[in-house]
Amino acid sequence: TQKLLSRRRRKPNAHAENAALRGLARVMATAPHELVDTLLRASLELCSAGTAGLSLMETSSEGAQIFRWTNLAGELGKHVGGTTPRHFSPCGATLDAKAPQLFANPGRRFQYFDRLELPIIEALVIPVDLGGEVLGTIWVVSHDEEVKFDSEDVRIMIGLAEFASCALRLTRLSEKSQEARVQGDKEMAANRRTETELRQTQARMEVDIAARAAQLEQLSARLLNLQDEERRHLARELHDSAGQYLAAIQMNLSALLRPNSGLSEAAHARLADSMEVANLCVSEIRT
Repeated sequence: TQKLLSRRRRKPNAHAENAALRGLARVMATAPHELVDTLLRASLELCSAGTAGLSLMETSSEGAQIFRWTNLAGELGKHVGGTTPRHFSPCGATLDAKAPQLFANPGRRFQYFDRLELPIIEALVIPVDLGGEVLGTIWVVSHDEEVKFDSEDVRIMIGLAEFASCALRLTRLSEKSQEARVQGDKEMAANRRTETELRQTQARMEVDIAARAAQLEQLSARLLNLQDEERRHLARELHDSAGQYLAAIQMNLSALLRPNSGLSEAAHARLADSMEVANLCVSEIRT
């Protein structure tokens, strides 16, 4: 993991990240149960990864703790539902470290990865937290020797892990809401006194939904900040490229417009027109 600090960090792609966040915001508002799959597809593009996945911890029928690949996107997508041991896996090591971890050629230690049809060159694993209880990890892997992860990928994946946590909360909240309604119907048929309990449950759910709405507002604010960053970046690019070229053109034209330059009247007039056009162009770019 320390190699992340020595690797040259690539520049943030504000435009791509802005587009991904807009897509996640739309899915979060309209179909939260699809947010995790959408998030994993976004992580593939933003990190140039080969496969992305979500691993959640559960207890098997034999009583052992395992991680299940509940969601996958990319080249290993057909392995959704697969499992790895809690105490002998990259996900388990990440939860123990309580921080993002980078693994190089994890198949050398966790040899069960050798059964996959594609080699795992690098794996970047981020813990996912839900209200102080770590449920699992979100991760991206590279199948290409040319693709290496850096600290910019860590920053992106930490942000996506927060979205994954929110998606899990919304999904579980929806499941609990449905279960509560079914159970409530059964209890109401047996005893009308359960009506008070159902109202209390509904009140708690409304509080949680209000909290999710606040998270959506925070996401909107973040989108606006990214748009501002993108505009400032564009302004800097214009000043450093087109602005400098136009300044050079103005200097050349000024040299040609000096007295006794030997130019004909027609040529002098054309150069003066060109200087005026260059001045207008500089003014518009500056605006």
